[in-house]
Amino acid sequence: MRDSTNRPSRLEWEILEIIFSRFGGRPVTVREVLNTAYPDNSKAYTTVQTVMNKLVEKKLLKKEKTGLVNFYQPVREQQELLQSEIQSFLNKAFAGSFKAMVSFLFSNETITQEEIESLRELIEKSEGEK
Repeated sequence: MRDSTNRPSRLEWEILEIIFSRFGGRPVTVREVLNTAYPDNSKAYTTVQTVMNKLVEKKLLKKEKTGLVNFYQPVREQQELLQSEIQSFLNKAFAGSFKAMVSFLFSNETITQEEIESLRELIEKSEGEK
């Protein structure tokens, strides 16, 4: 099991999400991520570079130098990272029980009627595929 310090922070997830959604997980430069994620210059180049290097340290990105440019690419698939994070949260907050988490969400009225209907459809679809 990975140490919790290897789990991505909020900003690291933001960068990973950009790499997956906008670049399909292909190798990218810091400049590409910066220009795509922060076109308003809300983050500095060095901030994005530091975050991406931290993701390399955490073994979530790999870095390869071509000429003078570093290219970064995810080490794992997005689905695999999400599954790991969700499982970690379930283990910590609900003793690994998905049912306990859903029960909590329903009991605290955090799910709208529209979301309940969407969940019903997903369950029916899932049952039909089995």
